[in-house]
Amino acid sequence: MLDYLIILSMSLAGFAHMPTGVVVAGTAGLMVMSYWRHCGVYARGLELGYGDLMRGAAWMSGLHAIAASGFAFCGGSVIRLLAGA
Repeated sequence: MLDYLIILSMSLAGFAHMPTGVVVAGTAGLMVMSYWRHCGVYARGLELGYGDLMRGAAWMSGLHAIAASGFAFCGGSVIRLLAGA
């Protein structure tokens, strides 16, 4: 649920015309939530010798967090432009 609140806050930040630097905070929040949910899987994969696969999954999770934060921010900005606020 906290993930959705982070994404909602990014879209509200875009709607409020805040600086684009807030996307970094949203990305960090989403990455922390992803690691918190999957830290056991990452640790187990590293123990079994799947280090490269686990690092790849962590990188993809980070890229998805950047995309989600950025698109939500841009979506809020577009809605602001369309609403004429």
